This record gives sequence, C-alpha cells and structure tokens, in this order.
Amino acid sequence: LQGLTGQTEQNAFHLRELEKQFTAYKAEMDKRFADPAAEAADPTATPASLVPTVKPPSAATTAAATPVKKPAERPAGKPSTTDAARLALVKKVEVPASGNETKDAYDYGYRLWEAKLYPEAQAQLKTVVTKWPKSSQASFAQNLLGRSYLDEGKPSLAAVAFYNNYRDRPSGARAPHSLMYMGVALDKLGRKADACKAFRELEEVYGDKAPQDVRTDAAAAKTKAGC
Repeated sequence: LQGLTGQTEQNAFHLRELEKQFTAYKAEMDKRFADPAAEAADPTATPASLVPTVKPPSAATTAAATPVKKPAERPAGKPSTTDAARLALVKKVEVPASGNETKDAYDYGYRLWEAKLYPEAQAQLKTVVTKWPKSSQASFAQNLLGRSYLDEGKPSLAAVAFYNNYRDRPSGARAPHSLMYMGVALDKLGRKADACKAFRELEEVYGDKAPQDVRTDAAAAKTKAGC
C-alpha cells in the first residue's frame, strides 16, 4: 500500500510539472477558441506565440486595394450540392443500437471518424464526453476527438484535446495513448522540446504499464522528433 501511495504521489508530481510546461500553450489555444473567426480562417495555423508579429496595413490602404464584393446568396430552401452529398455520406453511417446508450454513442462517433467525417465525429465525441464525463467511454471519446483533429490536420486542437484527456483522466484506458499522441501533435507544431517532454512523461508515469502499441508508436515518434 505504501508503494502504491508513493507511485500515486510521483505520478501526481509529474502531472503537475507537465501541466506547468503546457499552461502557456493552452492559454494560447484558449485565445484561439475565443476567436472563432481566426480558427475558421486557418484552423491549422501555428499559435500566435510561435510566429513573428507583422504590422497590418492601414485601413485606408486595405480599403483602396480590396474591391467590395457582394456575397453570393443561396436560394432559400435549396441546400447546396455539397451539403446534400455530405448529408448522404452521414446517413450511410449506421447508428449503433445495442441498448447500451453510452457505448452506442461512442461507437457512432467512432464510425463517423472511421468514415473520415471528422466534423460530425468531433461533435458526436464531444457529446459523449459532456454527457458521460465519468464513464469509461469518456477516455476513449476524448482520445478519439484528439485523433480526429489530428487526422483533419488540426494539431493545435488535437494537442489540447489529448492534454485534457490525460489531465482529467490519468487512469483512463486511453490516457497513455493521449499522452503519446500529444507528443505527436506538438512535434507537428514544431514544438519538439515539448513533444519530447510528453514522450518522457509517458515513460516515467506509465512505463511498462502502457500498452505495447503505444510504446512502439512512441518510440517511432521520439525518433522522428529527434528526442
């Protein structure tokens, strides 16, 4: 029991240290979340703290150089061909009906992700985490949410999703996976030092207890990041 208590305290210490290192990055992400226009303009953009500041042109210069265009109007009641095609793809994904509401909700999100319908998968997985935060499925859903962002080319959002899963559910089934993928996402953002810290945290906190596939993927990711 004493050994278990010591390990728990050590894990808590490592978690606090990683959280301190990640605070500035998460604060930057929170700013982006507060500005939907910025995220919509370029969801894959590197956080502002990582890029040089460029002085914007004056309002007069911008107004003179940019012609005013009237936005195209869509006929009322007529969805675009793209919307209709997207809806058709979503309808092809079978909705699980096993009787286990929580698992069915997660499995549906998984199927949407598997079909590469990432925005729809993200919405479904967020529902699982919000509605059943204490369920064992929450760890799976939050991790898959991060993977969906990563697969969609949004490593910034992915890193935050993975971090939140590890922070909120360190004993969850997918906590080691999220810590490993957080390192992958940070590496994609060019934050190699932080990525290496995440991989080191994975080894120190979970060690041999992490699933073999996670350890194998982490080893490859560490090599790629130059850790």
